[in-house]
Amino acid sequence: VEDWIIRVRVAPGGVFPPVHSFAVLPEAMAVMRPSSTPKAAIGASRVEVATASVRVIVEMAACLLRFLDAHGNVISEDQNASRGPG
Repeated sequence: VEDWIIRVRVAPGGVFPPVHSFAVLPEAMAVMRPSSTPKAAIGASRVEVATASVRVIVEMAACLLRFLDAHGNVISEDQNASRGPG
């Protein structure tokens, strides 16, 4: 949508439901465009998607997400419940 927006969807069983977004109106979606094509790296246990402004790393087995800015600083990340706090 934009360089600073990455949409994450979960598909239990590998089937995505129909796309319904109440966060962004269709009129706004029509004019939003990233400055470059996002890049994706899909591995056996991890997926990484990056735009010019933000990157998300998905640890698939644990279903953990980590969002980083263009400099590699953590914006937001899930806590690994098996590790406990910290």
